[in-house]
Amino acid sequence: MRKHIFFKIILCKAIMLTACIKLQEKQIKLDINCPKCAKILVDTLYTMSGIHYVSYNKSDSSLIVKYDTTGFSMRRINNFLVGNGYIRMSHDSIKTTPACCK
Repeated sequence: MRKHIFFKIILCKAIMLTACIKLQEKQIKLDINCPKCAKILVDTLYTMSGIHYVSYNKSDSSLIVKYDTTGFSMRRINNFLVGNGYIRMSHDSIKTTPACCK
């Protein structure tokens, strides 16, 4: 009987948590064409809490990211990408180079 009640509590908490998640999908154009850089980027983004899906499309060098908007912002993703050389600011004419290709 106790295990049954415990299971119901855990199940209810899991349902409540998934109901509170608000996913948003963004496509981001990257300044890379290196498969090694893309793999490192995807693997790194997956480790960030709040990111639920990441996919790299090498044909157009774009990244698709699905993230939870309740605890994660697109600004955080952009800061990471700019800071690591995966994208550049639109007004910046300097060519970027990701960390693995330097």
